[in-house]
Amino acid sequence: MGSHVAALLAQAGCRLLLIDRDTLDYANLTRHYVTDRGLIGRPKAHALAEKLRQEVPTLQLIRGIKGDVEQMTDPELAALVGQASLVVGSSGRDAVDHRVNRIARDLHLPLVVPSLWGENDVQVLGDVHVIPWHQRERRRGACFECLRRPTSEAPAPAEAQPGAAAEVIRVASLTAEIVLALLLSDSPQFRAIMRNLDRAACYYVVPRWPPTTRAVIARARRDCAACSTAPTIERRVPTWDTGPIRDWLIGAGLASTALWHQLVPGLDFATTLAFIGLVGLWWRDRLPSYSEAIRAVRNWWGGR
Repeated sequence: MGSHVAALLAQAGCRLLLIDRDTLDYANLTRHYVTDRGLIGRPKAHALAEKLRQEVPTLQLIRGIKGDVEQMTDPELAALVGQASLVVGSSGRDAVDHRVNRIARDLHLPLVVPSLWGENDVQVLGDVHVIPWHQRERRRGACFECLRRPTSEAPAPAEAQPGAAAEVIRVASLTAEIVLALLLSDSPQFRAIMRNLDRAACYYVVPRWPPTTRAVIARARRDCAACSTAPTIERRVPTWDTGPIRDWLIGAGLASTALWHQLVPGLDFATTLAFIGLVGLWWRDRLPSYSEAIRAVRNWWGGR
């Protein structure tokens, strides 16, 4: 699935650094993005990078590295992904994704982890887990270790799950859409996914049928080793000094309630309800900050 995610991101104009320890085998050709039998025996990262470079503009940087993330030291891995804007963990091995989860935490990079499910009673095709380490003090929801605890047992080898290539592409397409939504900060998709992440809906389940997506709120575990060492896991409690824009909005709501009560008595009930709703948004930390409001006004004015 990682090869199809890489292909979709490359076609969208992203620069890519591909890391894989395996080599291309005949068994991979049925569902891998690389289908050239002449590349059998080549490292997967090199073969995929070569194919993608042939399909995108020359100036678009796409690199492939044959490497084992489990064997890399933290400085080596941090040096590789330190300049990235986002990390996608699509190895199929929990041990690798645990390492990537901690590196993304230390570098404050968003992490997206897609997974395919085997045969199961609930008829779930796969899932996409988004860990917004870049949100720092605002981060909510579970990280990778919250949902999949590390174990001392040797990890099972990553084998391809039974199923058609269309199922792989379906989960890969959702993954690419989420990645692009996180990268394009001035898009409606970015605002939509950030609203989900702000309410801890960081886990997307993909049913086998019908082809829909369900966002699930996933709370962080109290005893999670990764989250407990991150000082930004606790959500900040809003106070009256959280930002000038919020104080002005609360004051304006209170003044309008008094004004309508004096001028038009019939509207004081409606303004009171509006004021209570405004206070509720402020209490839940849903009102925009001063910088966010200024950026929204500038974007609106520039669009005019």
